[in-house]
Amino acid sequence: MKKLTALLAAGLVLGASGMAMAAGAGDTATTSATATATVYTPIEIDNTEGLAFGNIVAAAGGGTVTVPAIGGTPERTGNAGLMPANLGTVTAAEFTATGQSGAAYSVTVPASGEVANTTGTGAETMVLSDFTSKLANGTTDPGNLTDGSEVFYVGATLAVGATQVAGAYTGTFNVSVNYN
Repeated sequence: MKKLTALLAAGLVLGASGMAMAAGAGDTATTSATATATVYTPIEIDNTEGLAFGNIVAAAGGGTVTVPAIGGTPERTGNAGLMPANLGTVTAAEFTATGQSGAAYSVTVPASGEVANTTGTGAETMVLSDFTSKLANGTTDPGNLTDGSEVFYVGATLAVGATQVAGAYTGTFNVSVNYN
């Protein structure tokens, strides 16, 4: 009888654990999730006007000429003198950023640049520095591509040497835009 009781007890334990395993294995729930993505129009930049410092006279001691990013007239320091009677063309560089309508973006300007004398040997150069950018409304980054585009301007400072060789100086600099 002891054997029968032991066998019945063992059978009950095994049966109960089997039911527990079966209940656990079938105790699952499933749901689904939505996957989404928004693909932006690639951001682009177009230079619509170059940076022009106008006519400059180099004088003893040298100096700088600064064209502000937006508004105002050029400023000079030291003996880099603008020729007021014949100022020439003075403009900040103008750019148009285009891309996803309503998207925020930022502008990156270089730390420095250089212009070289195209009418001389080419070895004569002047350094560009202190680049700044402003949106058309006069504010700085970030911009917003309202209706998919926005105009912004870039100014800089030109260092004119004390014995700067006369000539027409030209150079390039890179400006980039990125979505925020």
